[in-house]
Amino acid sequence: MGILLIPAAEVRLCGADVIVLNVTGEEVANLRNFDDLRRLRAQRGTSIFTIAPHPFYVFGSSIGSRLLAEIDCFDAIEFCHFHIGRSIQIAAQEE
Repeated sequence: MGILLIPAAEVRLCGADVIVLNVTGEEVANLRNFDDLRRLRAQRGTSIFTIAPHPFYVFGSSIGSRLLAEIDCFDAIEFCHFHIGRSIQIAAQEE
């Protein structure tokens, strides 16, 4: 059918949603915090891809202002034109 299936998971680490692409179930089971994610990224290198989904969404499990502290854990950040939040606006002004 020409469809590429990528094994992925959306996990909650320290209360924040994280999407990890090209990950195994065993690897997901071992993710409990951002240091675990850092170790996995160090082991797997560019063979996995991590996304911070809806980082400043008001409801749900967004990473919010902790995004900058954990930025080394992500390859991409979802940008939602509906809500980007004040934290990212402040961070952009500081640069």
